[in-house]
Amino acid sequence: MAIQTDYDFRGIRVKDAYIKILHFGGNAQFINFTVGVFANVEKAGEGEKIDEVYFDMMPFDIDAGNPLRQAYGKLKQISRFANAADV
Repeated sequence: MAIQTDYDFRGIRVKDAYIKILHFGGNAQFINFTVGVFANVEKAGEGEKIDEVYFDMMPFDIDAGNPLRQAYGKLKQISRFANAADV
């Protein structure tokens, strides 16, 4: 599970960056996660990150099903990832 979108990193646009959740945690109310940003899926497989971003205290619904899927949904609600496609 991952998303793909253009990503601006320090003034450089990375077209179709591959973005996936690397670390995930939380409790019954909130989720925390770190995403890795990669140039493409091949670089993700090699572990060559462009950027790493941490998100803290994102609201979480324990009864809404798959928490990882919810985390990706929360990620896509953030403006810089709003146009991302699931890949």
